[in-house]
Order: sequence, then C-alpha cells, then structure tokens
Amino acid sequence: MSSFQLYSLWSLSLFSLISPALSAECRPRAISVPFKSHTLATKSEVRGLLWQIGGPNPQNITLMPSAWYNETYLWGSLGYCPAAMSAVMCSTYRGGLYDRSNSQTETDGPNMIAHTFDDTVANWTRDDVRLSDNTSMPQYEFAMRTNSVNSYVHKGEVGLAKTSTFIQALAKDDKTSSNSYSFFWGNEVSNEPRDGSLTVGGYNQALIADGPNVTVSFTDEVKCKEGIIVNITSLAMQGKDVWEGLPDLRVCVIAATSNIMSIPGHYWDPIQAAMGVELTATRNGTASSHFYNTTLVKPESAKYTGDMSLSINSVSTITIPNSQLLFDERYIATTGLIQTRSEAKQIPIVRIAAGDGMMPRIGGMFFSSAVLVVNHDKKEFTIAPAATKPAAAKIMAIDTANACIGEVKVAASSANPNDPKQSGTSNGGSNPGSSDVPSNGSGNASNPPGSSVSSSTSLSKGAVAGTVVGVLGGLAAIVGAAFLLYRRRRANAQPSELAAFRDNQDMPAEKYAYHASEMYVESESDKSLRHEMDGTGRPHEIAGTAGGHGGHMERV
Repeated sequence: MSSFQLYSLWSLSLFSLISPALSAECRPRAISVPFKSHTLATKSEVRGLLWQIGGPNPQNITLMPSAWYNETYLWGSLGYCPAAMSAVMCSTYRGGLYDRSNSQTETDGPNMIAHTFDDTVANWTRDDVRLSDNTSMPQYEFAMRTNSVNSYVHKGEVGLAKTSTFIQALAKDDKTSSNSYSFFWGNEVSNEPRDGSLTVGGYNQALIADGPNVTVSFTDEVKCKEGIIVNITSLAMQGKDVWEGLPDLRVCVIAATSNIMSIPGHYWDPIQAAMGVELTATRNGTASSHFYNTTLVKPESAKYTGDMSLSINSVSTITIPNSQLLFDERYIATTGLIQTRSEAKQIPIVRIAAGDGMMPRIGGMFFSSAVLVVNHDKKEFTIAPAATKPAAAKIMAIDTANACIGEVKVAASSANPNDPKQSGTSNGGSNPGSSDVPSNGSGNASNPPGSSVSSSTSLSKGAVAGTVVGVLGGLAAIVGAAFLLYRRRRANAQPSELAAFRDNQDMPAEKYAYHASEMYVESESDKSLRHEMDGTGRPHEIAGTAGGHGGHMERV
C-alpha cells in the first residue's frame, strides 16, 4: 500500500472519529435515487435517472449524470433524432421526450437564455419535477436542447458540477447537507442485472468493497471539463499486463457516456490480441446508436472467458467481469424497445481514431465495477472498487457545515413510479427521500469510503463513541501529526496520485465525439441512419428559429 493511500486511510478515519465531538450538532442529510431502467410513455424501458415532469399526468424522462454541466438539459418533443428513426425509437434514444404542451404546471414557456457557465444556449422553462423517491422540486428550471449535440451522450443530462442547480435546489430545501454526490452504474447487460444509484449529499457505503481506493484533487484542464482525471497504470487480462511497455494512460472520467472507456488504437490492439476477437465488417466494427461507437466483433471469434482488471494510479484495482465485457449486441428496435441480437458481440470500449485529439476517457459503464464519490466542498473525488454482491443500502451523509458524517435512512424508490396518483408536492414537512436523523440515533460518524477497513479490524459504533471521548485529551497532537503528514505527502506527491501535471492550456478544446468518417468507411445503406451530428461535448450552440430548427456551431 502506498504512503498516499495510508494518508487517505489515516486522515479519513481520524476525521470520522473526531468530527462528531468537535461539532455542536450533526445533521447529515442525503437522498438516493436509483439509476436503472424506467418505463417511458412509449412502453420502452430506458436506463437512467428518472425525472417525472409536469402534471396532472407527469412525463417520465431518464437522464444521465453530468460532472461537467451545472444545469439540467433534456429533449423536447421535436427530439432531433437521426432521420431514419421512428417516433418511438427517437423517444428511447433520447431517454424520453418532454412535451410542454401536455403539462398544465409548466409556467414560463420556452425562453432563450444564455447560461454562460455551461457555455451553451437552449430553450429554458420551469415545471414541477418529482424524483423516483418522491422528492419534489416545484417549478424547477431546466433546458430543452435546440438541436442535436453529440452521439456519445444522446439522452438528457442532469448537471452535477460544483455550482449544480440540482444539488443547490436539494440543499435549499434542506434535503442534503453537502455539495457532494456518488454514482454507481449497476449492471444492465448480464443475465443478473443490478440497479445502480445516484446519492446526493453522501454515498452508499454498502456499495464499496474492502480494499484500497484512490482520492484525488480536481484538475483544472481544458481537455477535461469534468476535472476528474486519473491514470490507468496497467491493464491485466488473465493475469498478464497487456499494456506492459506502454505509458500510463491519463484519462478523463465522464460517467455520462455509455461505455467502459475510450482509448487510442495502440492501447486497443493488445486487448484485441488478448481476447482473440475479430471486428465485424459493418462500420469497421462499431455500434451505430445504442452504446455508440463501442466495439462489435464476430460472435465466432468471441471465445474469451476471462475478466479485465485496471489499475488506477497504481493504487486501486477495478475488475470488469467477463459478463460485462463481452455480450450480445444491444440495439433500438423499430418498436422502440432495446433488444439484443446474437449476430454480433459487443465490447463496450471505444477506439479513438488516430489524430482525433480526444483525451482518453473512462465511461459510465466502468462504474458497474467501481463507485465514484465526488466532494465539491473538499475539491476532490474518490474512485473505489464496488462490492460484487448487492446488499442493503447504508447511506452515509456528509454534513459539511458541522464537519461530520452519519448514516441516514432514505426512502425507497416508488413501487410504481409511472402512476400519476403517486405524484407528491412539497409541503414543508419532512422529505421522504432524505433524513436528518442518523440511523443509530447518536450522530456519530462512520468510516467514509477512504477508510476501506475490513470487518475484522473496524471498530463498532459503540467503540467509535468511546474512542471519541478517549482521544480528546490528545487531539491537538494527533491533528498536528496528521497535518504534518499531509503537507509532507503533498510536497512529495507523484503526478499519478494527485494529477498535478497539466496539459498546455493554449491547446484547442477537444472534440467530445469524433466524426464517423474518421472511424469507418460509410456504406450507402449506412448514410440514411446518420443525421445526428457526432459533434462535440463542449457545445457552443446558437439558438435556432422559433421552432427550434436553426443550426448550431460547435468548437472543434
């Protein structure tokens, strides 16, 4: 274990022990909502975070978590889908289409307002929003896209960046007690599906496996607007480091994309050789819409039975099981349903074209085997290995104001989130999706994810309380020693641990997605399928006409 990891364990464990004794009160609050397949009005099931918008009959919209955006962006009734898609296919592709004309609670109508901190212009409106745990956000402001942006994130997105209006709205309504969140994708492609979750205000400790994890400060870098950057220092398949001899791969974490990772071709080649797979002929072995541009291989070549293990910053190892690495191709059928076909096997890895300029990335499906914990208050994030088996949730809420962490009880997801009768409104009372009462009734903090202690060495809650009292006499010395260790470690930190090095800030902004012509030779039959722009993930849109059909500009 590295000295950096020891610092992480010691400092976070110390924090969890002493923080309740130092605070006048501890009122941790958090909400947790599922990230899973939800039923849309078209009866198709689409994975994401469920928002029920409007009334009296709320419209189901599924959203992806965005670490870059501060606002919420979704798709209106026009959809702006590829021309070959039917209306029901478009609804699935977009994660649902919000029709303001079908809502009696929508108030402002579409207004063209520039929200400069997201570097985009869109149609903005307000409507009542309810999450799947019945948390209500009356007259929440959100944006409807005015044109197609990119194919990698083709659903709506809820912004979770440092000035997130979503997180601020929850905090203002006293539902959360910190500017933090955690995300777990779950599993949608194996025979044993598993729900994921987004926890705002803390994290689900039951999702985090024992073992080392990585905590890193945010990086201010033009090529990764999310600011979440780590190094992949090795990649093992069946016990062999197939990236041996290659430089560490510096990656931007973008959990909104539906893939495990996006990597340059010379990093893909040894993976392909280890798996022994052969690309399909169509689109040079890439998917067209669902799990966009991930790799498709011939089924007769898909004989690999091993897993794939990635080392993050030479500290934490994340293992992607075979069932989530190689599976039957997923696609959107003409009925709008997401179906599978055995004519091709899918590997959720994107191969970056040579000369593209895209920074390599870790995508959302990586977090089927890991948990992302973001703490904007401390300007840092943690990546931890995920527990392989489901367990009862243990939501740990961070109370930044009182410097404490405590377990809270949160409401379960609605049994039937599509039933308009279950739509709730804010009444000023307690929020069913959050709690300010620690489940143990004491307000004592429990170990945050950085501690990663096993059950054989962790202290019981009663022992934690006793330790708090016992350590007060030597508190100053302990804190002083921890601070000196912190400064010493920071002074000698390696770039892979703290992401201290930066790219040239004068470099042009990267493309979020690359054009299809850079990836494959397009056949005549394929051309009818591709009206959506691959675009950039840093859209610089110009408002369209009143009908929303105007063009847009994008930085390249």
